[in-house]
Amino acid sequence: MKADDELETFYWAQIDALVLPGGIQGAHHLRENEFLIQKLKEYSKKGKIIAAICAAPIVLHRAGLLKKKNLLAILVLKKKLMTEFIQER
Repeated sequence: MKADDELETFYWAQIDALVLPGGIQGAHHLRENEFLIQKLKEYSKKGKIIAAICAAPIVLHRAGLLKKKNLLAILVLKKKLMTEFIQER
């Protein structure tokens, strides 16, 4: 698969919503991308819509965007996020 654009050159200012794709391997790569994490934080502060499919909520968790939010996720992901949350406290 070939991407239409790269994160660093994407036209960030022109979109109102962002959907992170699912898939555990892709979600892990996105979670480790500091540029994306910063953009997600900026988007959240601006009140823009951010959605995450399948395993992608781990990216939102890394960005600190799941606090005081409802999350619908598969049980394995919920357990992983809860374990990480408990370890952070």
